[in-house]
Amino acid sequence: MKSTDQESNQASGKPELSEALLRLTEALARVGANVRISSYRALDAYHSQYEASLEIPGQPGCDLFIHLARAGEPRHVDLAALDFRKWTRARAAGHASVRGLFVAYHVSAGSRLLCEERGLDYIDLSGDSYRISLPHYHVERIAPPVRASRSRGVGPLFSARRTQVIRALLNDPHRDWHQNALARESRISIGTVNALVDRLEREGFVRRVGVGRRHQILRLIRPGELLDRWADHWREVKRVRHRFFHRHSSPEQLMRELRAAATELYREGLLLGQQRILLPSPGDTSRLALTPASEFAGHKVEPVAYTGLAGAHLLHGHVSFAVIEAYVPIDAAVLARRLGMLAADEGPNVVLIAPPDEGIFHCTVHRAGLPVVCLPQLYVDLVAGGGRAQGEAAPRVREDLLKAGEGRHG
Repeated sequence: MKSTDQESNQASGKPELSEALLRLTEALARVGANVRISSYRALDAYHSQYEASLEIPGQPGCDLFIHLARAGEPRHVDLAALDFRKWTRARAAGHASVRGLFVAYHVSAGSRLLCEERGLDYIDLSGDSYRISLPHYHVERIAPPVRASRSRGVGPLFSARRTQVIRALLNDPHRDWHQNALARESRISIGTVNALVDRLEREGFVRRVGVGRRHQILRLIRPGELLDRWADHWREVKRVRHRFFHRHSSPEQLMRELRAAATELYREGLLLGQQRILLPSPGDTSRLALTPASEFAGHKVEPVAYTGLAGAHLLHGHVSFAVIEAYVPIDAAVLARRLGMLAADEGPNVVLIAPPDEGIFHCTVHRAGLPVVCLPQLYVDLVAGGGRAQGEAAPRVREDLLKAGEGRHG
């Protein structure tokens, strides 16, 4: 039998398989499923088909049929479904439960629906979309599509997954990183981190120090330029913003009430539609229920993160603001009703923003007991806000970020 780490290393001859196994275990770890890939073997190397045995402590085993395709087109899904049925019929009766997994770059919306109709799970290697169903566990995420590219490392520098890594780098800009530590910090697969680090090195933002990839240290050598390049990109990122009005006597008190209500709703499982995590309900395994994702991979995650001038005020105190801006990973309309806020296209004093990626909540800082986005995220949000936010508050945040890193590591 081979451990999960051995699996990933021995699968490195087929990068797509290695990446798929990492994505699979990462996605299930987010819902507390400690999956171990006990063995795997190639079924047909020409068609890139594999069989893997999964072990989940306290749960029945599951055998997985993996079909690696060059592209996520419906015709490839049909081929995978046909071969999955053949593989299932050839197995001995009474064996462990079986699942089929379709793995490809750029799995289209039509292909995702077809996978569901054909009884296949899928992992999209080009972004952060997946659907994985095992006995007692179901996890699904539909992320915004990423424009196709012909090779790894090519394509948008600030895609959703790469942004999570860049945010982690910039949040501690003078730290010496190992790639495994960077992958853990950003909660992105080591394959994605490797490709991004190669790209950053080619563009002169990262320098490798040491001999051998495993022992190399990564250093960010132009953090200010990378931060400004991200800020330029962030202006163009479309974020869903919900505007409300609330009669309050104190903005700080409203921020506390908003955090409390968001925490309560998050625990009730009222997540945004693009990420649904399903687990058996306690005491009723026949019913699947939305499970809070506020804790996963050993980390606490805030259900709200303040930004904009309100975030700058919490950090620096002297910054005045008229609008409370906050990222929330829950349904903004439900949260607004809970707090008695009214929709307001004009004159809002609360703006709730749907997060473009979950990394926004990974490195929040707390001031006066309230969570604020990390400094690099706050900076790009202020720049994108324009006006006084860009001209007055953003430069102070940028200076604090770059000097704080020097103080910790210099």
